[in-house]
Amino acid sequence: MEDSLPQAKRMIENPPYPTLPQCLVDLVKEKGFQISVDEAIQYIKESRSKKIGQSKKITQKDPVQPIKSQSELTLTIHWNAAGISKHDEVVDLPKAVDSMVMALRCLVEAFGEEIIDKLKTVTVRGLPLILEAKSNTYHQQKPLEFKHYLVVVHSSNPDKVNIFKSVCRCLSLPEHFIEVRINN
Repeated sequence: MEDSLPQAKRMIENPPYPTLPQCLVDLVKEKGFQISVDEAIQYIKESRSKKIGQSKKITQKDPVQPIKSQSELTLTIHWNAAGISKHDEVVDLPKAVDSMVMALRCLVEAFGEEIIDKLKTVTVRGLPLILEAKSNTYHQQKPLEFKHYLVVVHSSNPDKVNIFKSVCRCLSLPEHFIEVRINN
């Protein structure tokens, strides 16, 4: 399954926009193995947990200290600020756009698909932050890996700070719910 997941992620970007779990089931079947959609979903969740696990987790008992980072952008999600009983989560991937997409994915996983419509009200250079289909005129998009949604990622790092402030506002969350730090 591990070698089929990247291909499945690419398949969801093109018509007829199948779901990621179904793509994974189909690709694994082509290789002579059979898995259920539920098994595919579980594998995808575990795969995402590994990605998130690459980020440093901060517990409330730990003093918050500056993290030496090789990345361009670090996002800290303060779940308690939204009334969710979870430790703060730090998303610190090598590329700023990947950190941005991962943080948005974490929000959708925590709050559910219903926040997608609210996230579409946030704009990036005149386009909605979340698109339902690949734009032929605008090429800097990354899959949210949730159904067929795409994230418009063409923005500077200072713009990303403002984007996440807008995300907090549109979700009626305090601005400090997502802390965005630009690493120099």
